[in-house]
Amino acid sequence: MRTALEEICQTYWTPVYTYIRHHGNAPLDAEDLTQGFFCHLLQKKWFAKADPSLGKLRSFLFASLGNFLVSDQLRKSARKRGQSFVHIEFTTAEEAYQTVMADNLSPDLIFQRRWALDALEKALAATRKHYLDAGPNPLFEALYPRLRDPGDDDATSEEIGARLGTSPSNVRTTLHRMRQSFRQELFQEVGQTIASMDPEEIRAEMRSLIGYL
Repeated sequence: MRTALEEICQTYWTPVYTYIRHHGNAPLDAEDLTQGFFCHLLQKKWFAKADPSLGKLRSFLFASLGNFLVSDQLRKSARKRGQSFVHIEFTTAEEAYQTVMADNLSPDLIFQRRWALDALEKALAATRKHYLDAGPNPLFEALYPRLRDPGDDDATSEEIGARLGTSPSNVRTTLHRMRQSFRQELFQEVGQTIASMDPEEIRAEMRSLIGYL
């Protein structure tokens, strides 16, 4: 159970950090508050209190975070870096914060946008690992940018096939399978973020994800 809860923390720490930073906290203070927030949730077993009938896990976390930031007592309980059993890499968290800040979003949208971007990045990384575990794959590398942006490369299937010594039909088939694999990985990732593998719930959450991008 503890492992599952720590995985949830790992899933949401970047959105939480970006939200806290946007509330006027300096990077070091935001790091301490992020650690403190998740330590408090885990130690007080707040996840067990989350009622699925009252909203998604993400909504529960967002509401809990808002309460955390307005409570002086909870602020004082923020743990210093390195003392939490939840490992957080804050260098990437700060980079993620700067990325969403460039879009001039409201704090709630920053939280939601960061969640959506993180889910996409994890699904992309899982897809990449799936294809490259067996070794170098030049065709995958040539087509991979199209998973992020279908219009990223204007080269035709014929041009890519000629460059890599394969048929245009193989290029198209490979891209189709890559997209299927990516969708499956994203489905799994979104299911993890809402702590549910119910297909209807996941599809609804994926629609929300697209809306936040």
